[in-house]
Amino acid sequence: MKQSTIRPLLAGLAITAAAFSVAAQQAAPGQGPGAGGMMAPGSGSMMQGAGPAGAGPQGMGPRGGASDPHAGELPQAVIDQLALTPDQKVLLDAAQKARSDLRATRTAGRAEHIKAMEALYASDPVDPRAMMALAKQERARMEANMDAVQQKWLTFWDSLTTDQKKVASAYLKSRHADRGQHMPPAKPQS
Repeated sequence: MKQSTIRPLLAGLAITAAAFSVAAQQAAPGQGPGAGGMMAPGSGSMMQGAGPAGAGPQGMGPRGGASDPHAGELPQAVIDQLALTPDQKVLLDAAQKARSDLRATRTAGRAEHIKAMEALYASDPVDPRAMMALAKQERARMEANMDAVQQKWLTFWDSLTTDQKKVASAYLKSRHADRGQHMPPAKPQS
């Protein structure tokens, strides 16, 4: 098949899959991925607002949702179940703001990184060592920013009572189970 024939077919298939995902979620409300979710500590930010690949809350994009899939939002229903104290609410708000600020920092940093890469590509000959050093510098910057956000979430987690941690843990386990249903099976290691 010609490449010009394949593209419209793939686009049509993607639209059909998105429509099917939305229809399936409307047919079974309250089941499947919610609007946001917690991840296990140490695997990124604690809160993550995306469903499994291709079947997110709105069924849009590879991670779901039209906005940033890592918005750092905890569903209101879970917040209500936690019955947060005013001090805990302040810590939650700080963690959510840190995650939002990370998104803005990441966007600005990406633009700067692209400009620096373009400058490297403009040189003749291209210096792969300089490119690798720039990439390493970018990874270190992002890692430091993510560590700061994770620390905010862990501070919030540490402020929770044992009963609140049980509620949050149940939510974490539920999100993990929801995602596991939509993931391909792991390939056996040889």
